[in-house]
Amino acid sequence: MQILENFPLKNLNTLGVEAFSRYFALVESAEEVRAAITSLPHAGVFVLGGGSNIVFTRDFDGLILKSSLKGIRISGSDEDHALVESYSGEEWQDLVEFCISQDLFGIENLTSIPGSVGAAPIQNIGAYGVEIKDLLQSVEAVDLTTGETKIFSKSDCRFGYRNSIFKQELKGRYFVTRIILKLSKRPAFKIGYGELQQKIADLKEPLSARLVASVINGIRAAKLPDPREIGNCGSFFKNCVVTQDIYETLKAENPALPGYPEKEGWVKIPSAWLIEACGWKGYRSGDAAVYPKHALILVNYGNATGADIYRLSEEIIAAIHQRFGLLLEREAQIV
Repeated sequence: MQILENFPLKNLNTLGVEAFSRYFALVESAEEVRAAITSLPHAGVFVLGGGSNIVFTRDFDGLILKSSLKGIRISGSDEDHALVESYSGEEWQDLVEFCISQDLFGIENLTSIPGSVGAAPIQNIGAYGVEIKDLLQSVEAVDLTTGETKIFSKSDCRFGYRNSIFKQELKGRYFVTRIILKLSKRPAFKIGYGELQQKIADLKEPLSARLVASVINGIRAAKLPDPREIGNCGSFFKNCVVTQDIYETLKAENPALPGYPEKEGWVKIPSAWLIEACGWKGYRSGDAAVYPKHALILVNYGNATGADIYRLSEEIIAAIHQRFGLLLEREAQIV
């Protein structure tokens, strides 16, 4: 392991903004994590995953650690399920492809989500009615204050909507080294989302995990910009979850307002609809913009800074609050 100084981060964040880290280390084991934090005991530590959900608004005056721990394997199985172990430095999509190739089910809806395996449980990534919490067995992580390794069960992670204990009381404290998923050997597809269901029906092909993943890949490609072409960090804002009473009040004032039932008494409102309703879809200020095809995506057309993107998000949040009385919450992490 080598600790580098004044390390450029532009190629390590999918938004493509310029930033530097005072120190940087690519680590290949838990032992190297411990060695890095011991060698620079007074430097603030930040763990960087795939860089697909982060906005660097400034240089980082500390130590950035990035996982290079590799390996995916089936670590156990019974008649109905298999345990799949993956180290944190693997790309999430590679894990999805491995599971589909092994005829395991449940993860196919999470295809084409950019980022690393290690970041997935922190964010509780989700799409098309599935979240990683539905699949997760355990998370192994190194405590960045003590160097000790800890195993977190699913319940220990305290998962919520795009949330976990690692984004709350344990924020910044742990370096994820590996995760274990529990996947089904029997098909149990979740294709209830309207667009997904319709496209699968139109194909008139036998239902399979590969087919579900392929259709979702196509839907995402049509709506979301490729970060290799246009800098972005995916969905910038979480959807709004409100009480049924608040939703009905807003619905009376805005008859076209969509809403989807959540847990009893709660409704999810698509933030993309709110942003578009306020006229922000396609808005551009310099090289910071709202993507014309999807209002949840903030993009960098080349030379926007992280501060430019952050300011644009602040303006959008203020506009939504003024019109609807709702406070958008960023999904992207601000540094």
